[in-house]
Amino acid sequence: MFCSSAARTRQTWQGVSIALAQAQSSQVSPEVRYEKGLYDGGRTEVFDLLRTVPDTVRTILVVGHNPTVSEVSILLVPDEQWDGRQVELRTSGLAVHRAEGLWAATEPGSMPLVERHTARG
Repeated sequence: MFCSSAARTRQTWQGVSIALAQAQSSQVSPEVRYEKGLYDGGRTEVFDLLRTVPDTVRTILVVGHNPTVSEVSILLVPDEQWDGRQVELRTSGLAVHRAEGLWAATEPGSMPLVERHTARG
């Protein structure tokens, strides 16, 4: 799990981790790495972070900032899935992509969009 080092994203992650623990009926929390690059970096830094994920990890959550997170989400969509409706994520929005290869091979067009959701307005 990658989270920007900014205070607001840390607060978001804290709320998400509590909800995950309750949903799983356990106190085990995913490992989190607070990354300054998610705050002051760009899409290249996000792709670089994804490429560092061990292949034994099946799911990654990235809590970051716009416009970077929206740009990465749009770039991950394969050309054949692109329908022109993928737009910027709104506040509290999330995009779920399916990794179909090794994390080290993460590149634009490599992860189909499975779902999008905005928790509020």
